[in-house]
Amino acid sequence: MATSRAIRSNTMDAAPALGRAAAVAAPRRRGSILGKIPFPLIPFIIFCIALEAVPLVIMIRDSLRVLGTGSWTLSNYKAITEPLYWHSLRNSILLAGASTITGGVWGALVAVAILRTNGRMRRWLTGLIAATSNFSGIPLALAAASILGINGFVTLLLRELFDYRLYPHHFSIYSWTGLLLVYTYFQLPLMVLLFAPSISRLKVQWQEAAATLGAPAWIYWLRVGLPIMSAPFAASIALLFASGLGAYATAWAMTGGSLSLLTIQIAFEVNGDISFDPGTASALSLILAALMAVSILMAQLLSRRTRRWLS
Repeated sequence: MATSRAIRSNTMDAAPALGRAAAVAAPRRRGSILGKIPFPLIPFIIFCIALEAVPLVIMIRDSLRVLGTGSWTLSNYKAITEPLYWHSLRNSILLAGASTITGGVWGALVAVAILRTNGRMRRWLTGLIAATSNFSGIPLALAAASILGINGFVTLLLRELFDYRLYPHHFSIYSWTGLLLVYTYFQLPLMVLLFAPSISRLKVQWQEAAATLGAPAWIYWLRVGLPIMSAPFAASIALLFASGLGAYATAWAMTGGSLSLLTIQIAFEVNGDISFDPGTASALSLILAALMAVSILMAQLLSRRTRRWLS
């Protein structure tokens, strides 16, 4: 009996201590989650919240409100069915799709060509591709106009040396063709940067095994190389499409809004050049963001598919 009373007494005395220990450990566990975040990453997280998450919440709110009254509505999303915005969305999809196909195919071939080189040449070409991938927006539009504009270098060169006049009947950098050319320019290096790592991870043993079995190189690429590369190629294409769909500065600087793209129409609604309707602009922006998110999600799913082969 004395032993059992001693055990109960010790248990009762230990319970408060265990409770205090659990209370102290709980904040430590919560603090350990924050402690796992590297300190240099904290300003980046704050930056993302302030410049991405907060504006997204504001856009969602504005897309559901009526201009002037502030009442809640879904009518802003119906604006996409209007001929102007629907035509602009179609143009944006067609331009992004065309530049994605041309830049994607050409960029994949350039990536293969770069990986066939070695040593200093490969490093030099890789650096050149990395530098040109950051050359976009207004600087790219100004460069295109300086080279292929009405008084551009190539335009004047063709006129003076060969008496061939590009303008106004043969070509215009300010047309859909010119815009496609400029879009392809910044899509191509992006495709190289996205696709080259996948090509470089193709195992040499596969091609050697195919050659040992008597298969020519085209059989290896038809039966092994291309099927494996199809998923990363499609993933890169999806990212290129999202990049082309959301491009704005280049098209605006080159055309000044004369060509109807959804990003330009959104800018019109925000700036008040034609009309001022932040609700419609927010709704159109969210629709465009949803299309881009679908492309990025497809790219992520396709990338996972290739990891088991290229790991």
